[in-house]
Amino acid sequence: MKISFFKRINVPVYLAFSGGVDSAVLLHLLIKRKIDVKLLFIHHRGVFCDEEQVFSENLAKELGIELIVKQIDAFKGPGSKEAYWSRERYKIFQDMDRMVLTGHHLDDAVEWYIMSTFQGTPKILEYQNNNVIRPLICVPKSKIYEYANNRNLEHLTDPTNSDPNAGLRNKTRIKLMDNVHECYPGLKTTVSRLIREKEEKRKRNEPPVGN
Repeated sequence: MKISFFKRINVPVYLAFSGGVDSAVLLHLLIKRKIDVKLLFIHHRGVFCDEEQVFSENLAKELGIELIVKQIDAFKGPGSKEAYWSRERYKIFQDMDRMVLTGHHLDDAVEWYIMSTFQGTPKILEYQNNNVIRPLICVPKSKIYEYANNRNLEHLTDPTNSDPNAGLRNKTRIKLMDNVHECYPGLKTTVSRLIREKEEKRKRNEPPVGN
């Protein structure tokens, strides 16, 4: 099976890499397409981060790819740990001198849409936000796993992903999403369409090159 990017990428990039299946598949696709890529690992001081960093360092060495490691200050509150990590990651992304690719996929976008809707402000996870690009944003998670399994791609699984008490996103995915998809089986199609429409609008409003 094949996975297609949302749009073609032909410039040097950083890949936000954690060792998870999403970033492992995206790295494989970038190498296959001969795209100049450097890995960007962000250590956010979570319980699994040390193992993720070692995995990333070993893989980068094996592939002969440069790995850049950044570190986020420990979360001290108040507020949401997830929101804090997200803000700090994007600060780092926006300071980089290349486009930064992330492994966000369609299931992520659907979860974000549902979570933000319940919080009163429905939001669409965009294909591009400044220098951050999500090439797999319209690819279902199931296809990412299928691609990885068919090619025996080595990757890590964060054990906290199966803990509903590890954050609101986990709780939403584990306790809610199966029921949501049972009630609205076309939801992924709807969110994919909204992502494409939002990207078309962004492109229309983008200033011409040179301005």
